[in-house]
Amino acid sequence: DEAIFALCTDALIKAFGVGTDKQRMDSTHIRSNMRKLGRLRIFGETIRGFLRELKRVAPDRHAGLDTAMRARYEGEEGGGCFGRVRPSEAGAVQEQAVQDLAMLVERFRADAAVAELASYQMLMRVIEEQCTVTRDKDDAPPVARLKPPKEAPSDSLQNPSDPEAGYSGHKGQGYTTQIMETYTATAQDDATVLDLITYVNVTPANIGDSGALVPALETTVGRGCGPQAVMGDSAYGSDDNHQAVTGMGIDLVAPTAGGDDARNGDLGIKDFAVDKTTLTIKACPRGQAATETKPTPKGRTVSVFDHATCAACPDRGRCPVTVTATRACLYYDDRQIRLALRRQYEATDAFRDTYRWRAGIEGANARFKSQTGAGRLRVRGLARVRFAVRLKALGLNILRAARAYAARMRRLEELA
Repeated sequence: DEAIFALCTDALIKAFGVGTDKQRMDSTHIRSNMRKLGRLRIFGETIRGFLRELKRVAPDRHAGLDTAMRARYEGEEGGGCFGRVRPSEAGAVQEQAVQDLAMLVERFRADAAVAELASYQMLMRVIEEQCTVTRDKDDAPPVARLKPPKEAPSDSLQNPSDPEAGYSGHKGQGYTTQIMETYTATAQDDATVLDLITYVNVTPANIGDSGALVPALETTVGRGCGPQAVMGDSAYGSDDNHQAVTGMGIDLVAPTAGGDDARNGDLGIKDFAVDKTTLTIKACPRGQAATETKPTPKGRTVSVFDHATCAACPDRGRCPVTVTATRACLYYDDRQIRLALRRQYEATDAFRDTYRWRAGIEGANARFKSQTGAGRLRVRGLARVRFAVRLKALGLNILRAARAYAARMRRLEELA
């Protein structure tokens, strides 16, 4: 699927003369063909799946289980029991499911034939992610206790039918699609101008955006369609990404994530005059030059200011310079200086004029999901989801190319 997308997209880039020097990147949330389950339903569906597989491959072991326990999960009645739980009974039913889960895990832990089943591995995963298991004595049965929801990891099982899906606290269950596309800053309303998606990838929803930028650039550069400048939101604007992208000879335009080290109303390093060559502080916000700048034994840098001036400064209460009985010093490292320089640039009209073109990829995400149906797929599993998403992205590129071609033909007819 990746090779097909790359081959066809590169052919479109060449045929239509699409410029790839400017590109922008963003992510969008998609869902596979799975039901959204709460914790109780996750427990119930996981146990049901295990009992089904156990009955098929080891009917004797299945028959040896407690009849009442099997009745809670098997058959038509058991399949829907968790959807009919009254709110007042939910706590007790959930506790019962947790203990059933722990019992099954413990009972078949030493049974090599059962422990190898995929459904048993799913039981193990759920109890590790959602519960803490303790024993009062070595020979006592395990006691499972449900973890608070916030302690469950973001990569925990969301649905046994799609074990690779993740969870994002911002967007919910499913997968994240990373999209990078070309853009033309001077001709957005010209239908003959063609912008194409050059890169698309899918990860579980719990995977953040920051780590997606460098692989996307390496992929497109390797195909010969990499950008000279790439634009993204603050999720891609980490200092590590800026360092890596600069090393590739590419300009990254992305806001700095988070605020300055300063509290509201206080001065921060971004308010100081900085030497861009040496990455050191030259002067404070009031213009007082540093009297001395030197490295510290801990790998940081210290800029020393005139003590009397700093002690009498009206900004002393909100300035990051530390004023003691004898010295006035500001400690910082190279990363803080780089972030300060970026924040200074982000406050300029030049940055705002450049960065305004990033918003266009929000429309690309919307069209990708509405025109191709990528928002809710008919498949499950990372491999199938990734295959479907890449082909849908290719389909959107073909639709864009067809519209641009039709517009160019109309223009030629008008000129004739």
